[in-house]
Amino acid sequence: MPSSAKLKLSAVKPLYGLTGEDVYRKLRLLDELKEAILSADGDPLNYEYFLGDEVNAAVILDAARTAAWGLFSIAADKTKLISRLVVVDQAENLPLQDWKVMSEYFSDPEPGTCLVFLINRKAKGWLAGKHFPKKYLRNFSPLKAKGLLTWSRNEARRKRISIPDDILEELIVAAGGSPGSIAGGLEKLYLYKEPDGDVTSDDVMEIVGTGRRDNIFDLTGLIVTKKTGTALALLKKLLDENEAPLKILALMTRAFRQLWLGLESWENKGDRRAACQAAGIWGDHSDFMDQLQRLKPGDIPIIYRRLVETDGALKGGEKLNSLTLERLVIELSAIGS
Repeated sequence: MPSSAKLKLSAVKPLYGLTGEDVYRKLRLLDELKEAILSADGDPLNYEYFLGDEVNAAVILDAARTAAWGLFSIAADKTKLISRLVVVDQAENLPLQDWKVMSEYFSDPEPGTCLVFLINRKAKGWLAGKHFPKKYLRNFSPLKAKGLLTWSRNEARRKRISIPDDILEELIVAAGGSPGSIAGGLEKLYLYKEPDGDVTSDDVMEIVGTGRRDNIFDLTGLIVTKKTGTALALLKKLLDENEAPLKILALMTRAFRQLWLGLESWENKGDRRAACQAAGIWGDHSDFMDQLQRLKPGDIPIIYRRLVETDGALKGGEKLNSLTLERLVIELSAIGS
């Protein structure tokens, strides 16, 4: 698989705050940082990973200030290079007081360590943002229509795939507008197509397909339109077909995020086309607009809270995944009733 230009170690910063909801693009950057920092010796002792609700400022600062393993055995002129990586995932769970404690470190971060905070929250309105230097913040909000097409075009170019924009838009729709799914679809196409061969609509249909995304969109629509019994039947069908519970949840989250983006635009502009473009919806807009207009802005925080709670339950070892998802469908269907 062709790879993009590697991130040079000299370009790595000592501090990153990665905000926004696009987990795939955040993790892509984290992978690049890992490769740049740790590939030289691959020593696992130079990498530490924490969860925001299981750690505090003192532990984070201690890890960041710890000298890299093997540092004193390398040449003196190399000691200024970053050779240690510390990652704090779900950093939005850190209390505000911890951010205040760390603010002094942020003004003068340890030059030999790259300290990365993965913050699953919008940069705007994030209270701890005033304690975190803006020059180290990178925002990964969900890409909208034009931005998503541009990103997908660059991703296709990175993989040396020749694909016209209209066909690329079909792939975006088939992937549910998710960068991770788009990248996966392009990888399949790269393996399937002859070098430099143009991708066709039939290729997208055969290799990527649209069934799973359409089914999840149908499931979300049934929830929003309060057709709970039918939604539960569709969920059972997906599970019986061995769809992974976390994948079902991820695509549901994406579908609700599209509704959220569309609803924000609709509330501000009252324009159907603009609402669909904001959500990255192509093709027939009628079903999407019908679902969107059944939601109220106040429903969104409740929906997201339940999606996040369900994500935690599934990742936390919940054994009855089907019951967890069934409960989610019932609870989401009841919102706004």
